[in-house]
Amino acid sequence: MTITINNNPNDPSGLYTIDSTTAISGKTVIGGTAKHKIVIANNVQYTVTGDNGGDTINFSKNTTDNNLFGGTGDDTIKAGNGNNYIVGGGGNDTISAGNGSNTILVGSTTGTSPVSSTVSVGSGNNSISISGNSSDIASISLGKGSNWVSVSGGTANIKSFSNAKDALDVFSGATANVLAITKAWTPDNQTINDGTVYLTTKTVAINLSGAGGTSGWNVTATGSTSLTGSSYNDTFLASGSKDVLTGGGGTDSFYITKGSSTITDLSGNDVLVASAKTKVSATVSANWTAGNTTTDDGAVTLNLNSGVSVDLSNAVVSKGLTIDGSNGSDNIIGSNGNDLIKAGIHDSLTGGAGSDTFSFAKGSTVKGVEKIFGGITDTTLNTVTDYSKGAVGTGDVLQYSSTLKIGGFDAANGVSIDSKTGVVSFTSNPTDLNTAVTELATAFNSHHQGNGTFAFFQLNGTGPEYLYIASAKEASPSSHDNVIQLVGVTSISEISLHGSHLTIIS
Repeated sequence: MTITINNNPNDPSGLYTIDSTTAISGKTVIGGTAKHKIVIANNVQYTVTGDNGGDTINFSKNTTDNNLFGGTGDDTIKAGNGNNYIVGGGGNDTISAGNGSNTILVGSTTGTSPVSSTVSVGSGNNSISISGNSSDIASISLGKGSNWVSVSGGTANIKSFSNAKDALDVFSGATANVLAITKAWTPDNQTINDGTVYLTTKTVAINLSGAGGTSGWNVTATGSTSLTGSSYNDTFLASGSKDVLTGGGGTDSFYITKGSSTITDLSGNDVLVASAKTKVSATVSANWTAGNTTTDDGAVTLNLNSGVSVDLSNAVVSKGLTIDGSNGSDNIIGSNGNDLIKAGIHDSLTGGAGSDTFSFAKGSTVKGVEKIFGGITDTTLNTVTDYSKGAVGTGDVLQYSSTLKIGGFDAANGVSIDSKTGVVSFTSNPTDLNTAVTELATAFNSHHQGNGTFAFFQLNGTGPEYLYIASAKEASPSSHDNVIQLVGVTSISEISLHGSHLTIIS
């Protein structure tokens, strides 16, 4: 039935309380367990409680502050522009409110049947609490006000967050999906995630560094934007053209499915997955060990902060990674692919499987590498720990920024170099690096040979081979010269030299 309640002049308080057991004389009648439709057409304040049927309570034309309680059935509650207190009760409820600041409670922890509820509010500052069993679902549409949504059970699907001050509180075992973030969102500790949260944004930035809770977030970017994670284990899914991703603390996972992305802080046991045709530039901010869940089917460049260790031996790589060392002492272990490893100062370089290229050039993207300060010692040279000999395309490659040239001298200078292999024979057989390289630099200079001139040598005629590359015509080693120790390479009988690329064949 339809019941219309008009203002009662005999009640000076203007307050009506109606529940399923009350019969009010005049034009108001409620009772029994059947479905009722209640329409309020005035501005008197009410408290209305539905019964166990599926009630329709319509206060859409009422602008006062009302208390509206649905029963255990499938209720429809429509509130006006007042500041209403609304409780859906059990059942599949549909609740809407106007532009006031409403408090809305939806869901029930009783019963085993899945419950589906819908909540929509206007532009006020609303507080919405969702409870329920794990299979319960609530769909929420928010206005442009500052809203707070709490999810203590079940799943809440929130159409959008459109206010920078919107807040979310998700309990352990509960799930919230915010289907669109339409305004830059930097929540403070009033936003708490102890459950599971999924956020989606197109072009607006999200910064979760100030959010509270104990769980990581799942963030999807469909356009170009900036995403910053929390202190916990966050997951990022990027498909924009120019996304900038910062994981924050915890073990974070970065999935790059399309376009170009920049990652600012790979470290620990973070996971990176780059799909085909993607480009990723990632800064390794602290020691990073990649597991077998890190995969590269695109083009990934890793830029190392000073003095970090990177282990890519378990990463699954279809082609190869580009790894740029820093001006610190880095420890780099490559992947199973054909990696390009650009060294810095006193780096330990392990290519791993594949045909790797070790670059000792000073390129535009790596400034100041290969410097030798105050004489050459074991603490200033670079080390390749696993150089693999082999034919071009199979063996590892040593690369320089300029064309490489074999130095050629006779014994009168104390140095003779094989013109086909670049292997040095010293008259003095020096036992330390500084003496050996000084003799080579002097010999190169006497023959007017400078940048790109190289030679292989051993200390005291034994042990690992060293590669010396001069950067200028100087009688003593330059601060930009290169000295590379090739661990495990104790003899050289054949090389291949093509421009700036040098391969030791045997």
